[in-house]
Parts: sequence; structure tokens; C-alpha cells
Amino acid sequence: MKFIVVVNALMVALCSHLALASTIGHPSLMPREDALSIDNNSTVATPYGNVVSSVLEDGKKKMEFFGVDGTLEVTAIETAEGTATFYDAEGKEVNLADMDENDENLEKRVPKWKLAIKFAKLVAKYGKRAWSYIYCVGTSPFWKCGDETINSLQSNWIWAPKWIDSSPANTAGKIVRFTRHISLSSSATRALVHCSADTRYKFYVNGVRAAVGPARGSPLIWYYDTVDIAPYLRVGENEIVFVVLRYFNACRGAMPFERTAFPGLTVVGTIETEAETLDVQTREGWLVQVDESVRFPMGLIDDMFLHINERITPTVLEEPVTPMVFGIRTLNGDLSPWRLRPRQIPMPEKTSVGVGHVRKCQSSNRIDEWTGFLNGKQILTLPANSSHVLEIQAEVHSTAFLRWSFRAVQASRVTLKITYSEGYEQEPRSYPFFRTKADRLDAVDGCLIGPYDEVTFDLPPGKTVVYEPFWFRTFRLIRLEIVSGPAPVELLSFDATQVNYPMAVKASWKEDGDEYRERIWDVSIRTMRNCMFDGYSDCPFYEQLQYSGDSRSVGLFHYLLSGDDRLMRQAITNFAASVTPEGLTQSRFPSHVPQIIAGFSLYWILQVCDHHLHFGDTAYARSFLPRIDGVLELFHAHIDSLGLVSNLPEDFWQYVDWVTTWGATDTHPDKGVPTSGRQSNRHTFFSLLYAYVLNQAAQLLHAVGRPGHADEYSARSGAVLAAVRKHCYDGRFFTDSTAEIADADAYSQHCQVFAVLSGAMAEGDRARLLTESFAGPRFSKCSYVMQFYALRAFSLAGDEAYEAYWGRVWDPWRRMLVCNLTTWEEDDVRQRSDCHAWGSVPIYEYCTELAGVRIDAPGARRVLFKPRLRLSKGISAKVAVGRENVARVRWETVDGEKRVELSFEIAVDVVSQMPGGERVEHGVVQSLFFTWKDH
Repeated sequence: MKFIVVVNALMVALCSHLALASTIGHPSLMPREDALSIDNNSTVATPYGNVVSSVLEDGKKKMEFFGVDGTLEVTAIETAEGTATFYDAEGKEVNLADMDENDENLEKRVPKWKLAIKFAKLVAKYGKRAWSYIYCVGTSPFWKCGDETINSLQSNWIWAPKWIDSSPANTAGKIVRFTRHISLSSSATRALVHCSADTRYKFYVNGVRAAVGPARGSPLIWYYDTVDIAPYLRVGENEIVFVVLRYFNACRGAMPFERTAFPGLTVVGTIETEAETLDVQTREGWLVQVDESVRFPMGLIDDMFLHINERITPTVLEEPVTPMVFGIRTLNGDLSPWRLRPRQIPMPEKTSVGVGHVRKCQSSNRIDEWTGFLNGKQILTLPANSSHVLEIQAEVHSTAFLRWSFRAVQASRVTLKITYSEGYEQEPRSYPFFRTKADRLDAVDGCLIGPYDEVTFDLPPGKTVVYEPFWFRTFRLIRLEIVSGPAPVELLSFDATQVNYPMAVKASWKEDGDEYRERIWDVSIRTMRNCMFDGYSDCPFYEQLQYSGDSRSVGLFHYLLSGDDRLMRQAITNFAASVTPEGLTQSRFPSHVPQIIAGFSLYWILQVCDHHLHFGDTAYARSFLPRIDGVLELFHAHIDSLGLVSNLPEDFWQYVDWVTTWGATDTHPDKGVPTSGRQSNRHTFFSLLYAYVLNQAAQLLHAVGRPGHADEYSARSGAVLAAVRKHCYDGRFFTDSTAEIADADAYSQHCQVFAVLSGAMAEGDRARLLTESFAGPRFSKCSYVMQFYALRAFSLAGDEAYEAYWGRVWDPWRRMLVCNLTTWEEDDVRQRSDCHAWGSVPIYEYCTELAGVRIDAPGARRVLFKPRLRLSKGISAKVAVGRENVARVRWETVDGEKRVELSFEIAVDVVSQMPGGERVEHGVVQSLFFTWKDH
């Protein structure tokens, strides 16, 4: 029994109002000896927000209570007497036990403390016995505290009557609006609303967007949100609107937006004032209207994945009607179409985006008038029957919700075509996948190409019309084409609101003497932000899909920046829910179109290993062991007579990397697959990757107390590596398939990299293998995503090899800065997209290699400090270490000597190794000082 059950039990006790007095001291409820491990911590979601538990070095328990928006509200730390000390978000001690969670004044001041106050009263009354009781009843089911909310949500699913989940028009889905009007006699003191929809919703209160959701899930894990709408309500009449985009289930488009066979909206909650309580559940008082004017066209050449771009024409809509209630009941183990769970991640953060720079203008209105309008300084009036074409630029690459508002004194019309682009480019080699891009701001020799919205609105006299595309748009530049109708049109406003996962970056980087490194750091963070909304997305411009191969490295970057594991926990859990009959996780998930990339299930295993190393949540890691074993068993079943992985099923995409020479052919249409081995269906890379992951999984099993399988995994790895050395090594390099069929195209950097990582290459020959294979054009080249693994291999090969490679590895990143990118491009082979988070590998190298802060034991209990002092004259950096700790690294060069300072916010066990030196054990320390001189 692990500490995760403490929090689950706490949820049972607090939310279900258990009667403790008669049972709290019963001997059967005392904790077992194995009930607590200092390696363990956990996060549990509740309708009030997340509760994060951990154990301090001295064995005392700690619980952090977060609000529904992800903000830390209260921290509880166990005292020596078994009670608890409580601190507010600023670290000030507070006495919650004396507070009344039902007190009106308290509710106004700290409404999100309700759960923490209940916990405080339990501990104050029963002391250590309460901790023991709560701990031991942890065998109760997960999510108990949310059952009442979930049951209510399940009974409140509604939808438009006479709905047909398809359309004769060319559209991937339809917009459906749900509206409710309420009147308040006094100000709302509390207004928590729980909601979810299939497929996606936008929640407006009095015209203000309050939320967008739900977070990406699947039928087996469908999330609901909890939104506090009190700030948006007013005395008098209020309008609550849910705009739901339903993508048709039978449509294979809109891949990132998973949906079930049923459309639906469900809302439960109450609005409380001093005088009244109003119920807003969807079973009563709502109206629904299907908006047939909006279409999301399929078949566009540059929109194969998202299908978010809109075509709108004036349409007479049917009057709103009363929605139908599904009345879903789940008895005898029957499951609802939506297996609801509370949202696990915070709501997106919002910041304003400046899009006020006009690059080109063909208009009867002056540029300064357009600039004033775009910057919110003036209303712009377009003459009747006029046409205008502009190209406008954002300050940086952005992912933002856009909002336009128009008005006409006399009846008129406005038509907009809004084209979104990541930069100026030359004529594409093959649009949209193979592009030719240089300076992204070269408006003279470049052009803007991209998907577009095309919309027309009738403007009634004196009425403001607002256009906000349903989903956020990705862009650096926008081409705007506007045509006004028979009367002048006023452009009232244009707003762009950046939305992304709230990273709350703790890490920082300052460095003297290099004009690029700080810029590379900043661009790396921006790239990650733009690829994080409600999951780890690949390029937000084209796909917004979450791939396990991509997100494995990106998750590590996120850990080092923020010490935040919530988004990765969601990703790991979602991938675990995607397991196929063969035992593999799907390569991208959630996704409405399933896909299997052969190696990506192995990267998912690495995600679990990484999470345990950084956060030490043993119970969480152990929960995935059966599925990890299933993935590895699939590869074990495909070991051939040579001892190599081969003959993987035909519908597995054996993608390795985006390489120029690994293109599609008539006989082999899949791209990114090594050419050598296509005929025999035997690729060395998968044998090496499999062996590498077996070793990592074996380490995980030892760490979580399952050594039996660990020995088996290690033995399997050894056997595969022996076969690789025998059949796929020509005496100097590893070949992409067996050495006996190797030709000039049978050599890649990838196989040399994973030969080092897996242990196939002897330690003494690693540096030679990597240095020679990365020295010339003979070897197929690692792209940005594989540079992460290449650098891990160079690090294992020794300081000299790594530091020599450091001198040139960042050349592509510097070129991107010269070309005016503000996020990292997907790759330099296709140049399809200008934003992909796997390119943020500098974050990992700066933090773990240059600054030298490496997690060395599960739960970040031990840190290896191994700075590469030769690579910089001086730095000042912060690196997140686990969830709570932050390392500070600083050095400067004085008279040829490096003076190095290392400190932590929380003392931790440290091992250090200066360049050329041996490892030194320091024990648990909070700060260290070193001097070092190169000889």
C-alpha cells in the first residue's frame, strides 16, 4: 500500500462525509509497516481542484491543495504530534481548524479552501489517528469524492432533437449552441459549474469566454471541467452559452478531437447569492440551436488533420428548441459512452498577442489607420463596396483565439478571407509537405501560403456582429482580405489572445559571451508553449496530435523548466488507455484515427521510466507494468532466427526519423523508414531501440520492487545485442539491416547512436564510432528530434567527444534565428512547419550537460552535479529538480580559474564530478562551492 492511497482516502473522507468517531481508533485500521515509502507522491483530482501529496525527507507527510485553475491555495504539513500546520499560497501560517467552511464571509474570501478546511478539522479533532484512518481506508475506489458529481453529469447529457450525425454538405462537423438565461437579485458569492461536451465546447457568460474544453480524452477517459463563473455574473439578467463543435463520429477528419458515437453537452452546478441558490443543470431551462451556417470543409490540400478552418455564409437558422435529455443510466457494470473523470491539468493561461505590424497594404484606407485599428486605438470605417488586402505580422509565432467585431449604421455585409501562415516562403517543392523557406520575414521575395477562413456576415443596422473562429489559430503572419457591402462597415475591434498550458517556468538561463544561447533558450520555451494546450502537440499549425515518440523528450524538457508533471501524467495515462490487441500503445493518442508507429510504444515506456526518476511515484509507475510487459512481449514475439527484431506487421509504420534519403517509393509508400531492410522487413534500429528500452525498464522494475522481471528483461537485451553485433556490424559501423546486404545507403547516424545507448558498442570505441559517423555525408543524418538521442550518446562516449560535438551541433538553431524564426521548425528536410517542440532540445543540454544538474535517484532524491566548465566562461542558471526543488548554478572565470556555486532551495543528496575528476559524495547539502582550472 503506497502513499497514493492517502489522498484517495482523504477524498473519500472529506467529500463523502464519513462518520469517523465510531471507527477511528479501531485496531484494524492502524497502518501497516509497508504503508509508506518516501519515494512516493501522487496527484488526485477532485471537483475542488487537485490535491498533491508527498513525503518530506524526515518522513512527515505534506499535502498541497490546488484550486480548479491550478493555483496553489493551501499547504498542509504533518507535525511531530500528528496534527498539521497549514500555510497559504504566500507561505504564511493560517489556522484553518477554527474556520467555518460554510461561513459566508469566508466563502467570499477563500472559496477554494473548502476541502483543506474539512481536512484541518479532521486532523485537529483526531490527530495522528485521523492520518492513520484516512490512510488505511485508502482501499476505497479511486474518484470516490467525484462520484456524486459524475453521476449527476451522466444524468444531464442533452443534445439537439432530430439530430443526424452527418451532413450532405462538405463539413467535418457542426456548431450547436446551448443557451440559458438567469436573473440574479444580488451578486453571486459562489458559482461552480461542472461541464463537459462531445466534441469540444466554448463556454461564455455574458459574452465573455469563461472556458474551453474538455481536455483531450477518449471514451475510456473523458474529462469534465470545473469552472468558477462568479466573476462573470452580474446582478440582473445573465446569459450562459455553450458553443459546442460536434465533429461527426463517422468522419475520419479532425483527428486530434476524439469523440464517441454520441454528441452531447452536460452541465451541473449551482449559482449561490446571499438570497438564493439557482440550479443550472442542463436537464431544465436550456434552449438549443443548430447553426447550419458554419462549415468545416474536408479535402483541402493543406488540412489533412485538423479541419478547424471555417466557411460561413448567411443562413436563416431554425428557432431554438428544448433539447432532448439522453437519460443515460449505467447499471450492472454498463459503461456510459463517456467515462467521466475530473480534469487533471490546469486551464490554459491567456495573454494578449500583438498583431499590429502591417507588412503589405492594398487599401483605400491609410496604413496608419489600419495600424491604429489593429493596435486597438481607433475604429476603422471601410467605404461601401470596397476591397482591402493586408498582410499583418505578429510579434512572435502565436497560437491564439481571434475575435473580430463589426458594425454598420445602415444594413450592409462584410466578407473576410483570413489566411494564416508561419512565415514568408518561396515556391513549395510539394505543398504542403515539402517547402522551401529562408528568411521568414522576407516579404519581398517570399509569399504567404496557408489554410484560411472565409466568412460572410450580414450586418443589421446599428448591431454589433462578432466573429470568433471556434478553435485557436496558429500564425506568425496573416493575409487579410476584406470586402464591404452596400453601406460603409465599421471595424470596431480585433483581438488575439494567446492560449497555452500554464508552464510556470522556474528555470532560467543567463550567459555572457555568446550572442545566441540566451535567445536559443527563450525560443525553445516559446516553442514548447505553442505546442502545449491540453496535451503535448506536435506542430500546432498542422496536426495538434500527441505522439509518444515526440512527447517523450518534450516531457523531459518540461520537467527541467517547471517541475510540473501534470501534463505528462495525463499523456502517460491516455497512452495506456490506447492499448491495441497486440499489446502496443497507439503512437498518437487521443486520436480519432488510430495509428501504430512501431517504435513509439517503446518511447511510451521511457516516459514511465522518466516520470519515476523525476518524481518517484512508485504506485503510479507500477500501475503500468502489465502494459509495459505487453509492449515488450510484442517485440519479443518478433525475434527471428538471427535473434533480431524483424517481420513487424505490415500495418505498423516503421518510421525512425525524417531523413532526405528515406522517402516513399512505389513499392514502399511509407516515409521515414530506412531503405536498407525494407525488402527483408528487418531494421537494426528496432533491435537496438528494443534492447535499450529493455535495459531502462529493468532499472525501473528494480526501483519499484519487481526484480524478477527485471532480470528477464536484462537477459533479453543481452541476447538481442549479441545478435546485433554478430549480424549488423561490419567491423567499424552498425548497418541499418544485416551487414551482408549492406550497400552505400545502409548506414545511418541513428544506428550508431542507439548502438551506444543500448550498450551494443564497447565503451572504449564509442567516441570513435560517433565521431566518424557524424563527420561526413555518408551516414543518414539525425534530424532535430533525434539530436536529443545523439547528444545522450555523445555524453556516454566521454567529455572530449561530447564537447567537440557541442561546437557544431547548434549550427541549425543559429541558422533558424538568422532566418527570423521565433519557434523551432519541425525539421530541415521537409520544412513543413515552423513550430515543433522536439526542437527544444537545447533546454535539456543546457540544464543537464552545460549546467550539469542531473537527477540521479528516483524522486530526485539525489543529484549528480557534473558541469561542463570548458564550454562557457560563465553562466547563471536555475533548473527545476523534481516537483518542488530548484537548483541554482553559477560560475565565473577569474584569472583562468572557474569559481562555481551550486545551491538548492531544499537540501538534497549531491554527488559532484568536475571535468577530468572523480565523483565526490557530499551527502545531503543545500549549497556547495568549487574552484577548477583546466590543465
